[in-house]
Parts: sequence; C-alpha cells; structure tokens
Amino acid sequence: MSAVWVGTEEGGRGSLPARCAKTGERCINRVQLRTSDLPPALEWATWARLWPRTASAEPLPVIVSMLPSVARVHYLLRRTRDVTSVAVVVLVLLALTTSGLLQTVAMTALAATVVTKVVVAVVGTLWAVTVRADTTGEWLHLDHVHDDFVTAAERVTERPDPDPVLQEPSLDALIGTAGATASDT
Repeated sequence: MSAVWVGTEEGGRGSLPARCAKTGERCINRVQLRTSDLPPALEWATWARLWPRTASAEPLPVIVSMLPSVARVHYLLRRTRDVTSVAVVVLVLLALTTSGLLQTVAMTALAATVVTKVVVAVVGTLWAVTVRADTTGEWLHLDHVHDDFVTAAERVTERPDPDPVLQEPSLDALIGTAGATASDT
C-alpha cells in the first residue's frame, strides 16, 4: 500500500479519481472518511475506543471512491469495534455482580471479547484508509491506498513542492489533555 498527498478542497468535494482507494479498480461508490489528529502510536488505541479522542480541531470530511465490498469491510470493522465496546462493559458488570458458573462464563466471554477488540483494532488500523491533515490545513495525506489510486490522484492534484508537515499533537500534550480534570482547565 502507498500514500498520496491531495488538496483539502479536492478531498472535501469528492473530486478525487473514481478509483477504489483500496483496490485501485474503477468505481463510482463514494465513502466519507474523517481526518485523524492523533499520532500513529495512539491511533489503534483510539480506533479501538480505548483512548479518548480529543480533537484539537474539527475533523475534515474526505470523500473517496471505494468498492461496495471494501466499504462493507470498513463498516463491519467499525460495527465490530462498537459492539465489542458495549459487550466489554456488559460483561465486566456481569462478572462483578455474579458468582459461580455464570461469573466463569462472563470472564471467559470477556477475555474473548477483549481479544476480538484488539484484533479488530490492529486490523482496522493497518488496513483501513487513514487521512491526516498537514499543519496548514491545505493538504491531506491519504495512507494505505492502492498504487493505481495514487497514480490517478497525482494526475488530478498538484503535488506540493516539499512534503507538508503532518498535524499531529505531541504524545505529552495528548496525555495532558486526556488526563486533565474539570478543575485543571
């Protein structure tokens, strides 16, 4: 998989090439993605809903083409992530409030759910198309896209002269923001 820089206007309008971002095949099905403002080290934890997403700015919508089957995989990964989040809470409550065989079953199901959640988070992070904005907000970096999509996108978008700097807050700033209490701010 490759990566490509595209203009914020082209991405927001959906005027990127009619090629599937994951497979490179021609398609007209459009999917809206959102920009990420986290460092890659925390992206999987946020994707798994294990780390709070503290947006420093409103995420920009980006419209790309995706085959319906690829869009379904994106949807199923997000759905599994959300269902496992609810299941973890329910199973923890069940494990804490029951005893005996029911508690053992709840603990076993909880372990299986956590493993599923971690696997889905890793697959979602490594496979799904990620979008990051540069510091100026004029360019978007699409990662985990097909080489044919990159070639087609570079034909319709002028490549920036130097590579823009990705807009990623430092890890210390994120920890400080997520760990702050109401009285700290």
